Amino acid sequence: MKIKKLMALLSAMVLLALPVLAENTATEEVTDETENLFIQIDTVTLSGEKFDMKTLEGKPLLINIWADWCSPCRHEMPVLTKLSKEYADKIAFLGLLPEGVSVENGELVINEDRIKSALNMQEELGMGFPTLVPEELLYSLMGYTGLQAFPTTWFVSADGYLVDMAVGAMDEEGWRTKINEVLKNLEEENAEG
Repeated sequence: MKIKKLMALLSAMVLLALPVLAENTATEEVTDETENLFIQIDTVTLSGEKFDMKTLEGKPLLINIWADWCSPCRHEMPVLTKLSKEYADKIAFLGLLPEGVSVENGELVINEDRIKSALNMQEELGMGFPTLVPEELLYSLMGYTGLQAFPTTWFVSADGYLVDMAVGAMDEEGWRTKINEVLKNLEEENAEG
Protein backbone atom coordinates (compact mmCIF):
# COMPACT_ATOMS: atom_id res chain seq x y z
CA MET A 1 0.00 0.00 0.00
CA LYS A 2 2.86 2.38 0.81
CA ILE A 3 4.38 1.68 -2.61
CA LYS A 4 1.10 2.49 -4.33
CA LYS A 5 0.84 5.83 -2.49
CA LEU A 6 4.50 6.58 -3.21
CA MET A 7 4.03 5.85 -6.91
CA ALA A 8 0.90 8.01 -7.07
CA LEU A 9 2.86 10.83 -5.44
CA LEU A 10 5.79 10.28 -7.81
CA SER A 11 3.46 10.37 -10.81
CA ALA A 12 1.90 13.61 -9.58
CA MET A 13 5.36 15.09 -9.05
CA VAL A 14 6.33 14.12 -12.61
CA LEU A 15 3.27 15.93 -13.92
CA LEU A 16 4.15 19.05 -11.98
CA ALA A 17 7.87 18.91 -12.73
CA LEU A 18 7.83 18.24 -16.46
CA PRO A 19 7.60 21.87 -17.57
CA VAL A 20 10.51 22.82 -15.30
CA LEU A 21 12.69 19.86 -16.26
CA ALA A 22 12.22 20.36 -19.95
CA GLU A 23 12.91 24.09 -19.80
CA ASN A 24 15.72 23.80 -22.34
CA THR A 25 13.86 21.45 -24.68
CA ALA A 26 10.60 21.57 -26.54
CA THR A 27 7.82 20.06 -24.43
CA GLU A 28 4.56 18.33 -25.09
CA GLU A 29 1.50 19.67 -23.34
CA VAL A 30 0.92 17.84 -20.08
CA THR A 31 -2.13 18.61 -17.98
CA ASP A 32 -3.47 17.57 -14.59
CA GLU A 33 -5.94 15.32 -16.41
CA THR A 34 -3.06 13.20 -17.70
CA GLU A 35 -3.77 9.65 -16.62
CA ASN A 36 -0.97 7.85 -18.36
CA LEU A 37 2.28 9.58 -19.27
CA PHE A 38 3.84 6.60 -21.00
CA ILE A 39 0.85 6.04 -23.28
CA GLN A 40 1.22 9.65 -24.51
CA ILE A 41 4.68 8.96 -25.88
CA ASP A 42 4.73 9.12 -29.65
CA THR A 43 8.21 8.47 -31.01
CA VAL A 44 10.24 6.42 -33.48
CA THR A 45 12.41 3.33 -33.28
CA LEU A 46 16.11 3.33 -34.16
CA SER A 47 15.19 2.35 -37.71
CA GLY A 48 12.94 5.41 -37.99
CA GLU A 49 9.61 3.56 -37.82
CA LYS A 50 6.83 5.34 -35.97
CA PHE A 51 6.13 3.71 -32.60
CA ASP A 52 2.87 4.34 -30.81
CA MET A 53 2.93 3.33 -27.13
CA LYS A 54 -0.86 2.92 -27.22
CA THR A 55 -0.27 -0.44 -28.92
CA LEU A 56 1.04 -1.66 -25.55
CA GLU A 57 -1.77 -0.21 -23.45
CA GLY A 58 -2.90 -2.56 -20.72
CA LYS A 59 0.46 -4.31 -20.43
CA PRO A 60 3.29 -3.54 -17.99
CA LEU A 61 6.55 -2.35 -19.55
CA LEU A 62 10.22 -2.98 -18.98
CA ILE A 63 12.15 -0.10 -20.58
CA ASN A 64 15.89 -0.73 -20.71
CA ILE A 65 17.87 2.49 -21.16
CA TRP A 66 21.22 1.76 -22.79
CA ALA A 67 24.13 3.07 -24.85
CA ASP A 68 26.07 1.28 -27.58
CA TRP A 69 29.45 2.06 -25.96
CA CYS A 70 28.33 0.60 -22.60
CA SER A 71 29.93 -2.83 -21.99
CA PRO A 72 27.43 -3.89 -19.28
CA CYS A 73 24.56 -2.91 -21.63
CA ARG A 74 26.08 -5.01 -24.40
CA HIS A 75 26.61 -7.93 -22.01
CA GLU A 76 23.01 -8.06 -20.73
CA MET A 77 21.26 -7.53 -24.09
CA PRO A 78 21.18 -11.23 -25.08
CA VAL A 79 19.67 -12.05 -21.67
CA LEU A 80 17.00 -9.36 -22.05
CA THR A 81 16.22 -10.58 -25.57
CA LYS A 82 15.76 -14.13 -24.26
CA LEU A 83 13.55 -12.95 -21.39
CA SER A 84 11.51 -10.69 -23.68
CA LYS A 85 10.38 -13.84 -25.50
CA GLU A 86 9.76 -15.85 -22.33
CA TYR A 87 7.76 -13.09 -20.63
CA ALA A 88 6.02 -11.81 -23.79
CA ASP A 89 2.54 -12.57 -22.45
CA LYS A 90 3.22 -10.80 -19.12
CA ILE A 91 5.36 -7.71 -19.80
CA ALA A 92 6.47 -5.79 -22.90
CA PHE A 93 10.17 -5.04 -23.36
CA LEU A 94 11.46 -1.84 -24.95
CA GLY A 95 14.87 -0.26 -25.27
CA LEU A 96 15.57 3.46 -25.04
CA LEU A 97 18.64 5.16 -26.50
CA PRO A 98 19.10 8.56 -24.81
CA GLU A 99 22.03 9.39 -27.06
CA GLY A 100 19.76 9.06 -30.09
CA VAL A 101 19.06 12.75 -29.59
CA SER A 102 20.96 15.80 -28.49
CA VAL A 103 19.78 19.25 -27.45
CA GLU A 104 20.67 22.08 -29.79
CA ASN A 105 19.29 25.58 -29.25
CA GLY A 106 16.68 24.21 -26.85
CA GLU A 107 15.39 21.61 -29.34
CA LEU A 108 15.85 17.85 -29.49
CA VAL A 109 17.77 16.88 -32.62
CA ILE A 110 18.27 13.33 -33.93
CA ASN A 111 21.88 12.15 -33.54
CA GLU A 112 22.36 10.07 -36.70
CA ASP A 113 25.86 8.83 -35.77
CA ARG A 114 24.72 7.43 -32.41
CA ILE A 115 21.66 5.84 -33.99
CA LYS A 116 23.76 4.19 -36.71
CA SER A 117 26.15 2.79 -34.11
CA ALA A 118 23.25 1.53 -31.97
CA LEU A 119 21.60 -0.09 -35.01
CA ASN A 120 24.85 -1.96 -35.68
CA MET A 121 24.92 -3.20 -32.09
CA GLN A 122 21.25 -4.14 -32.24
CA GLU A 123 21.87 -6.20 -35.38
CA GLU A 124 25.09 -7.74 -34.07
CA LEU A 125 23.42 -8.92 -30.85
CA GLY A 126 20.10 -9.92 -32.43
CA MET A 127 18.10 -7.75 -30.06
CA GLY A 128 14.54 -9.03 -29.93
CA PHE A 129 12.64 -5.90 -28.90
CA PRO A 130 12.34 -2.37 -30.30
CA THR A 131 14.57 0.46 -29.13
CA LEU A 132 13.07 3.93 -29.06
CA VAL A 133 14.59 7.33 -29.73
CA PRO A 134 13.49 9.73 -26.96
CA GLU A 135 11.02 12.45 -27.74
CA GLU A 136 10.34 15.41 -25.45
CA LEU A 137 8.33 13.58 -22.79
CA LEU A 138 10.74 10.64 -22.53
CA TYR A 139 13.68 13.04 -22.45
CA SER A 140 12.06 14.93 -19.57
CA LEU A 141 11.31 11.69 -17.70
CA MET A 142 14.95 10.65 -17.97
CA GLY A 143 15.92 13.92 -16.31
CA TYR A 144 13.26 13.65 -13.65
CA THR A 145 14.24 10.13 -12.62
CA GLY A 146 17.85 11.24 -12.31
CA LEU A 147 19.23 8.97 -15.01
CA GLN A 148 22.95 8.83 -14.30
CA ALA A 149 24.10 5.38 -15.38
CA PHE A 150 23.76 2.90 -18.20
CA PRO A 151 22.03 0.59 -18.16
CA THR A 152 19.03 1.79 -16.18
CA THR A 153 15.71 0.00 -16.45
CA TRP A 154 12.26 1.42 -15.74
CA PHE A 155 9.29 -0.76 -14.86
CA VAL A 156 5.97 0.81 -15.80
CA SER A 157 2.56 -0.45 -14.69
CA ALA A 158 -0.13 -1.28 -17.22
CA ASP A 159 -1.85 1.98 -16.30
CA GLY A 160 1.29 3.96 -17.08
CA TYR A 161 2.97 4.68 -13.75
CA LEU A 162 6.66 4.24 -13.08
CA VAL A 163 6.65 1.60 -10.34
CA ASP A 164 10.27 0.51 -10.06
CA MET A 165 13.72 1.15 -11.41
CA ALA A 166 16.89 -0.93 -11.64
CA VAL A 167 20.29 0.71 -12.09
CA GLY A 168 23.08 -1.40 -13.53
CA ALA A 169 23.30 -4.65 -15.43
CA MET A 170 22.15 -8.02 -14.16
CA ASP A 171 22.67 -11.63 -15.12
CA GLU A 172 19.76 -13.85 -16.15
CA GLU A 173 18.96 -14.96 -12.60
CA GLY A 174 19.00 -11.35 -11.38
CA TRP A 175 16.64 -10.26 -14.16
CA ARG A 176 14.24 -13.14 -13.55
CA THR A 177 14.13 -12.29 -9.85
CA LYS A 178 13.56 -8.59 -10.51
CA ILE A 179 10.90 -9.11 -13.20
CA ASN A 180 9.03 -11.65 -11.07
CA GLU A 181 9.18 -9.31 -8.07
CA VAL A 182 7.79 -6.38 -10.08
CA LEU A 183 5.03 -8.51 -11.63
CA LYS A 184 4.09 -9.91 -8.20
CA ASN A 185 3.92 -6.40 -6.70
CA LEU A 186 1.77 -5.19 -9.60
CA GLU A 187 -0.53 -8.17 -9.20
CA GLU A 188 -0.87 -7.52 -5.45
CA GLU A 189 -1.58 -3.82 -6.03
CA ASN A 190 -4.23 -4.69 -8.63
CA ALA A 191 -5.83 -7.12 -6.18
CA GLU A 192 -5.97 -4.37 -3.52
CA GLY A 193 -7.86 -2.23 -6.00
